Amino acid sequence: MVKIYSALTIGRNKIVTKVFIPNRGVCAVRLLKTLKRLGIPAVVAFTPEDEDCFHVKFAKESAEVIAYDDVSSIMKAASLCGADAILPGWGFKSEDPKLAKACQKAGITFIGPAEDVMKVCGKKELTKDLAVKACVPIIPGTPKSMKKGGLEKWAIANGLSNEEDSVTFMLKATAGGGGNGNEIISCLSEMNAALDRIGGRAKRYWDSRKLLLELYIENARHIEVQFVRDQHENFLDLGTRECSLQVRYQKLIEISPAWMLTQGQEEALSRYTKDLAELVNYCGVGTVEFLLTEKGEIYFLEINPRLQVEHGITELITEIDLVEMQILIAQGKELSISQEDVIFDGSAVEVRVNTQIRDPQNLKTLIGVAGIVEEFKLPKIKHVRLEHALSIGEEIGPNFNSTQMQAMAWAPTRKKALSKLKGALEKMEIGIGNNISLLCEILEHPKVKEGDYGIDFLEEFLKDSAKKFNEKEVAAAVAVALATALGNKQSYPKVPLQSYWRLAGRHAQLNGFPGGRGW
Repeated sequence: MVKIYSALTIGRNKIVTKVFIPNRGVCAVRLLKTLKRLGIPAVVAFTPEDEDCFHVKFAKESAEVIAYDDVSSIMKAASLCGADAILPGWGFKSEDPKLAKACQKAGITFIGPAEDVMKVCGKKELTKDLAVKACVPIIPGTPKSMKKGGLEKWAIANGLSNEEDSVTFMLKATAGGGGNGNEIISCLSEMNAALDRIGGRAKRYWDSRKLLLELYIENARHIEVQFVRDQHENFLDLGTRECSLQVRYQKLIEISPAWMLTQGQEEALSRYTKDLAELVNYCGVGTVEFLLTEKGEIYFLEINPRLQVEHGITELITEIDLVEMQILIAQGKELSISQEDVIFDGSAVEVRVNTQIRDPQNLKTLIGVAGIVEEFKLPKIKHVRLEHALSIGEEIGPNFNSTQMQAMAWAPTRKKALSKLKGALEKMEIGIGNNISLLCEILEHPKVKEGDYGIDFLEEFLKDSAKKFNEKEVAAAVAVALATALGNKQSYPKVPLQSYWRLAGRHAQLNGFPGGRGW
């Protein structure tokens, strides 16, 4: 359903002649599809453990790197294969200003925003200052990051206590993105341990212990605006996405457009996004994320200076290829379509198909699994789009994010899109532990059908559904977990045997705090 605007397609004066993709799995495959359509040669990265993975087979050319988060290795591989551009996609180094700087120094086109823009967008303090300058409402909280003692004093002065009427705050690592590095604090006795815990994680993953506090807004909705801006200051608002269905701040289901917004709210979101993009002089494809309270108030969250995992549902309702847009803008091309040319049609829903199961020790939580894909069948349904990097015999290791597929469906209405996607999921056969049955259960929930939920919904849903889990289901979950952990030579040809709980811990770490290797 992605329209190819002739004015947007790379033509005879193209600057980019070969692109290096320092990414893996479903992300690499998605990027390759657009590059193949545009006729631009591409090379994908792989690490020694990934040499036989689907994304390597899907590409015509590949190059080895030490790690997907090693800038020096990425630059060396790009140079050796003759690439004159680097397209990181999402995750890994897609938001790292060091990669953009290295590209500039080497004379290689970085397909993404500039180094200085990423430096601003990657720090919560700086983006909050930016929002204040742009007159965009921010969540009440500390005016800046503080040390441990300062945060504790500020929290007490602003209502945190051990009493029932204590104000609830969200503790955030200033360098963390996408909900990583966040923790809710609802009483003073939790404060000290949370500061040590989040500070330690922030130091490990982002090399910064800077933390701040914000008021926790219960049952808000997570709304984001997709935008495009070129270096000629042309701006396009490509609509909203509703991303409130998330577990531990990690999105699981997204819908476009956000259906509950009033015209005034849509106009405000668009205006805020444009003002922020202009103020930071953003050039490329990006997303601004907001919270919408139950009272209808809008608060700024963050700017994501990259392609989002959920970009596909925006493509389905606009018929615009966002990867193509990135490539176009990186070459200095001017957008030849105006806001009036952007037509929003119907509704699209995306789910993230993950290699996850319920934790047999705590059914309220999900843990990743590893092993070999023993069977793989996907349905072919009109207006259903399946982005994946799976095949029979594919090895799913424990070292990366567990999302293996973005399954999307388009329909004239949101409810019809939900139904279509659920029907497609029910026809899938993926021979490794996954969350498809859980996704179907969520899509069928009355509150999800009616759109009556906020960011707290899925956590409560998992708690309630865990209570209903019968003994057979618990036994099945344990069996899958043990099979995953213990395995045999057929299911674990490369991954060294390790204890189930160590594997579970690794996945919990990746899913909650991805750092460099996961996303």
